Amino acid sequence: MKKVLLLVVVLMFVASPVILAQDISFGVNGELAMPTGNFGDTSSIGFGVSGQVEYPFSGQLIGVGNIGFLYFGEKDNSGLTMSVIPIKAGAKYMFDEAGTGFYGIGQLGMYLWSWKVEYELFGETISADGNESEFGFAFGGGYLFDSGLDLSAQYETADADYFSIKVGYRF
Repeated sequence: MKKVLLLVVVLMFVASPVILAQDISFGVNGELAMPTGNFGDTSSIGFGVSGQVEYPFSGQLIGVGNIGFLYFGEKDNSGLTMSVIPIKAGAKYMFDEAGTGFYGIGQLGMYLWSWKVEYELFGETISADGNESEFGFAFGGGYLFDSGLDLSAQYETADADYFSIKVGYRF
């Protein structure tokens, strides 16, 4: 998993000169995520960061790529902690022709999950951990200000679902 992440980062830097010559924009986001369903029963609010690249296809339709990292702590002394690296691609539709204002977004991708659980049994601490990859999708909307400030909310669903609120900056 670390090799895949390293490969993505290297490819982004190698492609930078070509990308900078076009109308591509980049962004960074701080994220707060609320687990839902069964995931919400065992995990607390998550937090993390993500990076984003956007390429205008035509008019108000924009291609979007995103990679991030989120950490979810334990809830009610469950002993379970989880993290996820979402790697997604999709499209964003700007409702205003000016390129700012309200937008809707949809993405598909892979969610690389890691988990660890620790509990005590008969005075012994027992721990287990693991990794898994899940295909999933995200949909939502947001508002992009003229200054580059981007506020958005998305529902992300794979094996474990969560609702995320993002505050970002586009440059």
